[in-house]
Amino acid sequence: MIAEYPKALTVAIYNNKGGIGKTTAAINLAGTLARLDKKVLLIDFDHHQQDLSILLGINNKNHLIKLSDVILKRHKISSTITSISGKFKNQNNSVVNRSFDVIPGDEFMNWERTPEIQYTVVGKTLKQILKPLVNNYDYIIIDTPPNQSLFTYNSLYSSDVVLIPARHDDISSLVNAARAIVNFLPEIQNSRRKNERQGSSCTDAGPIPLPIFLNGGKPTDAAKKLMIESVQEVVSLFNQSHRIDLSEYFFPNHKPGDPNYKIFSVPEYAIIAKAAFKNKPAVFLHNTAYSYYHQLVKEYFLQ
Repeated sequence: MIAEYPKALTVAIYNNKGGIGKTTAAINLAGTLARLDKKVLLIDFDHHQQDLSILLGINNKNHLIKLSDVILKRHKISSTITSISGKFKNQNNSVVNRSFDVIPGDEFMNWERTPEIQYTVVGKTLKQILKPLVNNYDYIIIDTPPNQSLFTYNSLYSSDVVLIPARHDDISSLVNAARAIVNFLPEIQNSRRKNERQGSSCTDAGPIPLPIFLNGGKPTDAAKKLMIESVQEVVSLFNQSHRIDLSEYFFPNHKPGDPNYKIFSVPEYAIIAKAAFKNKPAVFLHNTAYSYYHQLVKEYFLQ
């Protein structure tokens, strides 16, 4: 859907519903793009849980310069970056090494731990501190908190596009995706346009929501049918209440008259979960996992 961009494309992975594999998707998306020889920066901006940092085996206590140091002490953002690398065999059976950069989560960003953060961080803080990095990468991926906190607002405000995972067996994840598209993201878009246009001719429309994708699970045909019917009800409900047609966000490839509805899906694969114990993206360890996420990358970023 997105072929080229004049600088790093900043992607937020977001759904207000937790437990849908958002962090796993962020890690493997970064790993897949790295395998494709793209320069990638992955940011753990969920400071309460720091699941991304934990899954990648990053010991934040030993990471001397933290994100809070950048905000409160004016350290350089580049000082917070570490790297994750992995070796794998390419199509020619040659061993290749690829890596991507990571800004770990920072427990000191929690308001209850560092009250100064509460008075320093505003909606556009992350976007401002990332400015020195946007020309160093092809993609910047932000793992956001599953809520609507100021940190979530910062993540989305900083992003060009928002990738929204959901699950076929979790209707609340689908409803929350719709609510984000209808309510939360337009609020941030309006704020960003207002702030960015002051004193400039900026016409930036971000953050733009991308179509929802299903993350994990192996639904039966009956489960797929039930899910499609439920999604159609959600689309109809929001169309009636907000006069907004969300069909393009759930069924972007559907054609009029076609009785079949499909939502892009990354299948469940046991090794994706097991990879966490090796502190590497599953796509660095197994080609089957890579093939799944490669399809995701092709669908959303490389067409």
